[in-house]
Amino acid sequence: MDYSKIIKQLKKVEMWYVLAFLLIASGLISFVLGKPLIPLASIFTSNSSYQTLFETILIFLINLMGIGGVFLIAKVSSTREVRFGRFYVAGGLALLIMWFAIMYELYITVYG
Repeated sequence: MDYSKIIKQLKKVEMWYVLAFLLIASGLISFVLGKPLIPLASIFTSNSSYQTLFETILIFLINLMGIGGVFLIAKVSSTREVRFGRFYVAGGLALLIMWFAIMYELYITVYG
């Protein structure tokens, strides 16, 4: 049995899962359902029940940054050099800390 093919297929499924999670977490469903209520050219909306296209893209990119940090930290297990491993951990933690700070600030701005 060729395990390399199975691992490649799992990685494809994993990436599709991560992409679907990012799209859902960024509020794509909220944007699609609230689309008739908000003009497409608006950047932000004062209504927290609906989301604009700009907000959806912005939150997608912020969540992508957080997922990138997790992947950098996970990449440490596949590296052999300690120096690169330290860079991966430092970069991943930096991305995660920035993600937490930005999401906290957005939460305080919207709900605070």
